[in-house]
Amino acid sequence: MENFSLLIPTLNRSQFVARALWLYAELGFAGTILIGDSSQGDEYLASQEAVNRFNTKLNVRHIFLPPEEFPTCGAAVKHLISISETDYLAQFGDDDVLLPSGVRDCIEFLEESPDYAAACGIERVEFSLLGGAVPYGDLSEMRLVSEPELDSSDSKARFISYMRNA
Repeated sequence: MENFSLLIPTLNRSQFVARALWLYAELGFAGTILIGDSSQGDEYLASQEAVNRFNTKLNVRHIFLPPEEFPTCGAAVKHLISISETDYLAQFGDDDVLLPSGVRDCIEFLEESPDYAAACGIERVEFSLLGGAVPYGDLSEMRLVSEPELDSSDSKARFISYMRNA
């Protein structure tokens, strides 16, 4: 999985960055993690401290993206794509977790299916913590969600399937 980059845009959520890096270290993530951080001051420094804590276990680059130049998540991701040096990549939020086994399955599928340009998993786990959008806490709910079927030749069927979980 060394030929894979995980792009994580973030803004003022250093605790989520720290949690994500801890999880990826525990999962044995072997790709590159590019964190595009538009935080300033203490929040940026706290994210940098988390990167420093895990840089012996993970290949992480923490890139400052001034919010004036990168005002949206899309602008940050576009820049991260432009500096990625791997053949495969994915963008995930700072509060999401990408499982390495799913990445391996997608890369394997793409290498065996040259007519495809993208791949995604078939299921994901959604969870909420007590207290709302907090980085740590007790689990309040969890559910398995099937991803949309995007392999149909019918564009209407692909759209309906995608919107089912949007």
